[in-house]
Amino acid sequence: MPPRIPLSVGAPTGMKVIFSIVGLFLVLGGAGFSLLGYGLAFGEQQVVNTSGVDGEFHIDENGKLVPGPGETQGFAGGVEGVLGLSFMFCSLLFVALAIFLILRVVRSAAWLEGSRLFVRGAVLTKSADLATSTLSAGSTTQATGAGDGQVTVSVQSLSATDPETNKRVSIPVKRNGATILPSDQLSMLANAITNARTKTDDKDPAFVIAGRLRDFANDPFS
Repeated sequence: MPPRIPLSVGAPTGMKVIFSIVGLFLVLGGAGFSLLGYGLAFGEQQVVNTSGVDGEFHIDENGKLVPGPGETQGFAGGVEGVLGLSFMFCSLLFVALAIFLILRVVRSAAWLEGSRLFVRGAVLTKSADLATSTLSAGSTTQATGAGDGQVTVSVQSLSATDPETNKRVSIPVKRNGATILPSDQLSMLANAITNARTKTDDKDPAFVIAGRLRDFANDPFS
């Protein structure tokens, strides 16, 4: 089995720790607000119990103090109940989003095993064999400023679609005009692409992309 070679993709360890701590507070806060929403939707209809010298009493629906432990009612209804449910639902969505973002930052990673590239996201891990996959080098361009002061920022990535699983994986390669992967990792990606391939012509996309990765390895600003 080929060794697992980690790629420098994802947040550094220090950022993962900080984000996890902040995310935990966000989750706890969202859970607290969700409980407040539940109390608003259902708590007002819960009968309040009290203890006296003559036994238990409770406040009935008319606001009178009557003997007995009382009974728990259901949904409050009305505007108050709808607002409570809405608040609780929104809070739970916030908690779910916070948990997803924590997993996305903490779990995100990529590595090579031979010619197979693995990319792990918040929940799933996908892979593609770079030696047989269909490759593309994605890029997006953003412009800021106007006229002579216009600045263009390019973001380039390596994408591979595995022919067997039809799954597509992608990792960032270059950002703000410079590569974000070390030279040795860029060379390993290029080798994983070409070592087991047969070159069809000079315009073979896989070999063009591999050549560009080697250019980046020799000159990060090329």
